[in-house]
Amino acid sequence: MEKKKRDWVKIGTLVLCVVLLALNLRQGRRIDELEQDVWNAQNSVMDNIRSMESSLYRRFQKADALVLDWDYTTSVDRETRCLRLEVSLALKEWGEDTAVGLVCSHFWGNGGEGSVPLTSKGNGNFAGTLEIPLTELSGELILDMVIQNGGGSRREDLGSLGQVSELLPVRCYGTGIGGPVYEKDANQSGRFTLFECWAALEGEALALDKVTGQTFRLLKNGKAVMELPGKTEDRLDEYSCGELSTEVQTGDKLTAAFLCKDGYGLNYEFFLREWTVEEGGLSENAPEQDYPRLTWD
Repeated sequence: MEKKKRDWVKIGTLVLCVVLLALNLRQGRRIDELEQDVWNAQNSVMDNIRSMESSLYRRFQKADALVLDWDYTTSVDRETRCLRLEVSLALKEWGEDTAVGLVCSHFWGNGGEGSVPLTSKGNGNFAGTLEIPLTELSGELILDMVIQNGGGSRREDLGSLGQVSELLPVRCYGTGIGGPVYEKDANQSGRFTLFECWAALEGEALALDKVTGQTFRLLKNGKAVMELPGKTEDRLDEYSCGELSTEVQTGDKLTAAFLCKDGYGLNYEFFLREWTVEEGGLSENAPEQDYPRLTWD
């Protein structure tokens, strides 16, 4: 009888230990959850503070800015072969002696800066045109305004317009390739095949309506070896073609490109993809030059 009692005591003690251990683990998890909740709350508060600071800073900048509003349009000048950047703006404060200059910083090569005075249109409105040579398409365009009132001068940042290529009348925003397939022969030669190519254009509505010469081209070592006309897809600015193929040797470089011409007489060559034929197969390359490549009739 005494033994049974001791056994029940042991069992009861064991059960109690298990219950206490479970409670302890549960409490530990709860503490971890509370610590995580506190951490999340702190992060949320800091994010809100940073957001409020950023919002207040932007409001302060806007309230302090002299440029009330501004806008721009672009076009291509066939005679000068430049991109024309036409800017208009309105000032909060102005006078009869107010002078405004547009400054465009070109961050490519060794850098550089172009500027042009804006003409007053009355009531604090100014407008002018800056011509950007289409010799280099990479590099960021940063716009500033230099405002002179009386004897004082002030420069205000208008922000970035992106790269020159993003301001062209016609741009290629989507491409696709079916393949490639490389069938290698025993003598280090073979055949390279693309089953299809696809490209989609965007840009000015009038420029897109006048696009001609839509062509897919396969180049080998920089020379065109095959071309096919681009067939219109469901949308008028989407084009595709069938199979492009050529004989190749180890070391050859194959480039797929899409070509077209806009209404200004500017020819575009857009990069699709590029490969090098190696002994073990094909390796894909990044373009060595800036695209699109531009030429004039």
